[in-house]
Amino acid sequence: MAVLAEKLENLETRMAQKATLRRKLDRLNNELRALEERCRKAQFAMEQAQEEVAQMEKRSPKNMWYRVIGKLREKRMEKQETAWRYGEEWQILCAQRSAACKEIEALRKQQLELADCEREYTAMMEAGRKKLLETPGPALEEYSALRGKMAAQESRRKELREAMQAASRAEATVETLLDSLKNAKGWSTWDAVGGGLETDFIKYRKMENAQSIADTLSSQLSALRDELSDLDNAGELAIRVEGFVRFADWFFDDFISAWCVRSKICDSIDQAEAVKYRLEQLNRRLQESFDDSQKRTRTLQRECDAAVREFISQQEQAG
Repeated sequence: MAVLAEKLENLETRMAQKATLRRKLDRLNNELRALEERCRKAQFAMEQAQEEVAQMEKRSPKNMWYRVIGKLREKRMEKQETAWRYGEEWQILCAQRSAACKEIEALRKQQLELADCEREYTAMMEAGRKKLLETPGPALEEYSALRGKMAAQESRRKELREAMQAASRAEATVETLLDSLKNAKGWSTWDAVGGGLETDFIKYRKMENAQSIADTLSSQLSALRDELSDLDNAGELAIRVEGFVRFADWFFDDFISAWCVRSKICDSIDQAEAVKYRLEQLNRRLQESFDDSQKRTRTLQRECDAAVREFISQQEQAG
């Protein structure tokens, strides 16, 4: 009888039960927190209503007025009914909270009974894996091939993660660049419709800031292309803010030269918007590739575990 193989199968079943219990506990704990908040609010509302009922029994100008118009009994009944309704709601919620607490306690006891299953499973699998690695043959070749594929996926995830980080940095920079260019566009528009020397100073300060950010973005995109060199081609992602015609704009400062500068800023905004879109697309593709690699790794891990279990079973039968 394959005792070890049967024990491994039993431990796998227990681990699956433990995972199910963990999900149930997470759900119940969330429900309990919500019930506790509802209980607190219902209790507060009930106590407020009870206080209003007590106030109806006291002598006060309001109660005297109700008595004069013959509404005191009616008002008292309304307050009592409200207090009773809140009290009933509070009791129901308290009962639900108590039931949730009991269920959580029962599930935690079951968890304790399953506490060592993962440790036992890992220890048995590690012993089987160690023996497998020391036993030449087809089983070792199959296992080594699977581990090689897992190592390749791990390397790919590392490259994807670095590319995603580089793309995220570039995306944040292009957002900053767009803000700066749009700011410069506003000042350029003002200059074209009648700004003066002071407007020129502010406009060019904004454009110089945009140029500095564009230079940073260019460096980041270059680094991103390096990260993508071993992955799928993401396409050309270069961007350059065109050099502005500062001489003509500065000395002649007429409508045409100012409008030319504004046109160049608009072209730069279009370039930045295009790069932003391509970076967003790239980030989505990288995330999809990363998720796919993780799925492949999990599948390979299951295949590795299955190979170890099969080896343990064969060794046990041969023994």
